[in-house]
Amino acid sequence: MISPCGMHCTTCKRFLAQDDMDMQIEISVSRNIPVEDVPCEGCIVMNTCNDTDESETKYCRIFQCSQEREVQFCHECERFPCSLLNSEHGFFPEEISYFRIINLCILKEIGPERWENAIMKHSNYNKIVPKCFM
Repeated sequence: MISPCGMHCTTCKRFLAQDDMDMQIEISVSRNIPVEDVPCEGCIVMNTCNDTDESETKYCRIFQCSQEREVQFCHECERFPCSLLNSEHGFFPEEISYFRIINLCILKEIGPERWENAIMKHSNYNKIVPKCFM
């Protein structure tokens, strides 16, 4: 499962915590959210992304933007790459911003199905992503 911003759900603690109560409690405490709000099935499936630390909004601005612009992935937008994907947005460290933009370029080139298949063959994918994202 791939989010509009180009991240794979297996890199998200909230996605990985679906069946792990200890992880749900840890995330609940660290993010100050109710434990029942922690598990995530992916923003496309849930039609929302509330995995954000942005104080001015409860929801991810990148996901909201993709919905407003009616694009499945950010690379489909005429403004790609925009400031929401850049580290200046403040939500992600610089390394993650580059990682997402690279993912989106690969998605654009080979398509989501081939990209997803390649990711799922690499069993350590979620360990490749910088630990600061996890």
